[in-house]
Amino acid sequence: MESEKQKDMLWAMVVYAPLAGLDTNDHKLAVDEAINALKGTRQLYKLIESSLGNLESIRSTMELVIGSTPSRGTIGMMIRKWGVFWGLQVLFSALGEIVYLKPQPESPDPGQGEID
Repeated sequence: MESEKQKDMLWAMVVYAPLAGLDTNDHKLAVDEAINALKGTRQLYKLIESSLGNLESIRSTMELVIGSTPSRGTIGMMIRKWGVFWGLQVLFSALGEIVYLKPQPESPDPGQGEID
């Protein structure tokens, strides 16, 4: 990240990632409450609002990449649609999914023998 402001926005995406799990069409209300709680800036407000608004588009594009090899143009069009801070929005989406992953049962390490 180039500047202190960009670092702050990166950390904000980490902090607000749990919002990605909200099942709501009223993104504005969720963003209003989140920003007011921590006294965020207008730019951060717009970033989180865009992140929530583009969430489904980002996730479907990630699924498209996983399932096939889309053209550069297809991916480029989506990135342009998401805007200047597309990278932070993709990070927000990925972190939002990670936050809500269900823990998997621990499996024993096959390389680890019985230690007495």
